[in-house]
Amino acid sequence: MSKVEFKVGDRVKCTFFGDAVFTLETFQFSDVLIIKYGDNYVPFLADGKVHKSHTHPVLTLVERPKVKVEVTLWANLYKGGVAEVSYKTEALARRNAQELAIGCVKLTGEYEA
Repeated sequence: MSKVEFKVGDRVKCTFFGDAVFTLETFQFSDVLIIKYGDNYVPFLADGKVHKSHTHPVLTLVERPKVKVEVTLWANLYKGGVAEVSYKTEALARRNAQELAIGCVKLTGEYEA
């Protein structure tokens, strides 16, 4: 069984509350994760246990929120096409450009991970 490190925003089930699904929160300036259950706040450690001395986590990960990742690459343009679109900086792209390069362009995009 792989160890899960729980984070704020994770959707979880807790063995204490049956099939209910909760979103993990935290108090401001705290590293303790909490589930708000009615008017109560139930604290958890990042490994899903209630206390360090417990042997098994009581939380199960249901869903981790997706994080947007922005990617920026540079490409050298050549007459008739684009080549070598794997440069992380403009300086690297220009340094590796062949004599026939007609320009250098910045490509950006994002994906969810």
